[in-house]
Amino acid sequence: MFHGLETAPRPMDGIYHATFVSARMCWAMENLVASGLLSDADSKRATEAARKDRENYEKGLSVIDASGHLSGTGARIMDSARAWMSAV
Repeated sequence: MFHGLETAPRPMDGIYHATFVSARMCWAMENLVASGLLSDADSKRATEAARKDRENYEKGLSVIDASGHLSGTGARIMDSARAWMSAV
């Protein structure tokens, strides 16, 4: 079981969902910072949020890689998230 921000262990479907969402949140925060629209303070907060999102993604992905049995669709979705997270 993955222990993320919550204190209770999660079942695999929750880990999968949290991992995918963490990748999407990282994408959002990193693109927001890159937009140049944020103040310095907000840019620092968004950068820190993206760092935490990456950390949560990596934690979840390690559990999925070690114990997940993904459907074809689930694997394609996670492969897409994995490709983006490793490209940037």
